[in-house]
Parts: sequence; C-alpha cells; structure tokens
Amino acid sequence: MFSDQINIVIVEMSKLGDAVRRPAEDLTQLELWSLFFRFAPDPKYRDLVNNIINKNKEIGMAATLLMEISQDEHERAKFRSRRKAETDRYSDIATSRERGRLEANLETAKNLRTMGMSVEDTAKATGLTVDEVLRLS
Repeated sequence: MFSDQINIVIVEMSKLGDAVRRPAEDLTQLELWSLFFRFAPDPKYRDLVNNIINKNKEIGMAATLLMEISQDEHERAKFRSRRKAETDRYSDIATSRERGRLEANLETAKNLRTMGMSVEDTAKATGLTVDEVLRLS
C-alpha cells in the first residue's frame, strides 16, 4: 500500500551516549546511521565506521558515494574511472561465461544430434532453442 506520509527522524548526535562504545552488531539501524554520519569524517573513529559499513550494505553504499562527492574534481574523475573499469570487468566476465556456456551447449547439442537424438529433445537437454539446434545441422 502506498502512503503519502513522510517520516522525519531527528537525531541529537550529542545524545548517542554509549552507542559509540558498543559493538556494531548490538546497534539499531538508527544508531548505525547516526554514528556513521557523526564519525565518518573523523579518522580517530575509522575502525568503528568500517565496522558499521561492513554491517550494513546501505551504509556501505552511502560511504562510497560520500567518498566520491567529497573529493576534488580530479579525484572524483579517477574514482568514476575506477568504478567504470570495475563494472566493465564484471560485464566482461559475465559475457565470457555466457559465451562459454553457449559454446558448450552447442557442442553438446552437436554430439546429441550425431547420436540420433531428436531436435526437440536436444533443445530440452541443452537449453537451446529448436531453431539453434536446427542451425547446427
């Protein structure tokens, strides 16, 4: 159900109390976000912030974006370039795997057809379409 209601949470950072001394595993989501916003820029609390980032995927994404936007233009460009290269690498790996899977299935289909299996059964066995199997003949 969609709601037009907006919830606003006000956190008084000075009242975080002992949350900073508790393990990240024992903190609520609100405490995790509050500590992250309060201490992310402070190198003294790097271990705490890293634990929070490791505990919460969304906070990790926020940390990445915070790093990107808080650097100068040259550093932001380098960061975007690294992120693009990483994305391209994952895409290349996925494409290679898919291409390898297709080649293996085509080879299996050729062998099954050579053994006399029907086009329809070969398609079912390999995950190829009937048209793909027919093109092998």
